[in-house]
Amino acid sequence: MVFLVALSLRAGWGTYRLVQADDPSALEFPDEQQYWDMAASLMAGEGLRDELGFRATRMPLFPTLLAPFVAMPYGVVLAKIFHWFLGAGVAALAALLATDLFDRRVGWIAGLLVAFDPFLVFFSSLLLTETLFTGLLLGLWWVAWPIMRHGSSREASSSQESKAESLSRKPMGHRFSTGETHGLQTR
Repeated sequence: MVFLVALSLRAGWGTYRLVQADDPSALEFPDEQQYWDMAASLMAGEGLRDELGFRATRMPLFPTLLAPFVAMPYGVVLAKIFHWFLGAGVAALAALLATDLFDRRVGWIAGLLVAFDPFLVFFSSLLLTETLFTGLLLGLWWVAWPIMRHGSSREASSSQESKAESLSRKPMGHRFSTGETHGLQTR
């Protein structure tokens, strides 16, 4: 349901913008044009080159994602439609993550907040990295959460472990700021 709400909002806004544009395949911002040029360069077998011929002036993941759309008729429009689906997936992923962290009600609220977020709706119709990297960040958190949760429950049940073992799990910055190293107090 969250996915459909988010997709409806993104497709509605995106369609409105496409209909209002003189040229639906036009890119509005210089960043969009640079990502598209790098994707076209990649598809032409020239690597990730920008409009001035420089290599790797942007992170490579996004132009690589756009590259298959370059060869398609109406590639810019199709890439934007893909972005709508990607943005809707971000809202659904936010709902799943919040449900895992808290409960179903919080999941619904989180998913709908992401679905209705005006900036995320706006950026889903631009060929910019915000939609992709928001999804990647949520995906990373969703994958990392069980690992972090398991680690914290194990640490909570480690009351019988030695002090040295417990200290070895603390971040290095903590050990150095408190003067603790290798389980020994240096103060």
